[in-house]
Amino acid sequence: MQVNELKRQIHDKQVGNFYVFTGEEVEAQRIYLNKIAEITHKPIIRIEQVSESFNKRNSLLKTYSLFVCRDDMNFWKTATSVDEIKELLGNNMLVIQMTDIDKRSKASKEYEDLTVTFNYMDADVLYKYVQKKCRLSDDNSYDLIERCEQDYSRILLEIDKVIQYARASGIDVNEAYTALIGDGAISKPPKDAIFEFTDALLRAKIQEAFGLLEQCKALGEPPLRIISVLYTNFRRVLQVQACTTNDVCKTTGLSAWDVKLAQQTLGYWKISDLVFFLRTLQRLEQKIKNGEVEEGTALDLLMVLIL
Repeated sequence: MQVNELKRQIHDKQVGNFYVFTGEEVEAQRIYLNKIAEITHKPIIRIEQVSESFNKRNSLLKTYSLFVCRDDMNFWKTATSVDEIKELLGNNMLVIQMTDIDKRSKASKEYEDLTVTFNYMDADVLYKYVQKKCRLSDDNSYDLIERCEQDYSRILLEIDKVIQYARASGIDVNEAYTALIGDGAISKPPKDAIFEFTDALLRAKIQEAFGLLEQCKALGEPPLRIISVLYTNFRRVLQVQACTTNDVCKTTGLSAWDVKLAQQTLGYWKISDLVFFLRTLQRLEQKIKNGEVEEGTALDLLMVLIL
């Protein structure tokens, strides 16, 4: 089930009594749990085992609850049928939060239609949430989103830090944000070598790219992943660099955040070069998948071909 479908059910007040929540965006899960509790008028009760929510439908006071259980692996292994779960719940509700789901498991298949995956939100969506909480400038808002790696939970924690510091110091939130960055109170996660390698190539820093490529190899980065990241980033730059209209987002279909990222590396390569790189990456990916090129030599061959 898509998040939008759950959102529609909540809007229409037509929610079911059993769901599975998973995905890295735990703050979004919390928001949706609270909304379900609000529209159903059921208090959230945290339980250690799913079985604690069963056979509680004969309440003399006619009060029912929204039970929430995290990572009950014993229950997950039983893969109890959905119909049986709903019968055992009665008028109560149950949401199981699973940190990770093995797609091969029987339970994964049994509960597939009721499983909602909360992935990290798009940067432009997160920007709107940031603005509701704190009126940071556009640049600071997107910088915060990047620093928090699009994790809404972390974003909220850092926003609270900014607001508290601004109030205590009697300064604007943007001044507070800059000060906290300078003091290292809001840190930036270390960049993955693969993205530093990509950035070096985008900026035509050839010698630096060769050094970073060796780091990628040492870290065991899969060649196909590197090729995929390169392709995505070079294509984004090509789309923006080749765009001749004022509304780049509408013309290219890219988000404002994607355009902002691409603008940082425009003009280092000609459009014809970018087209050549993309075609080369496509051909090399196909040759690796067909077994025509060994993965061990693929990256060295890539550098020879595009440089």
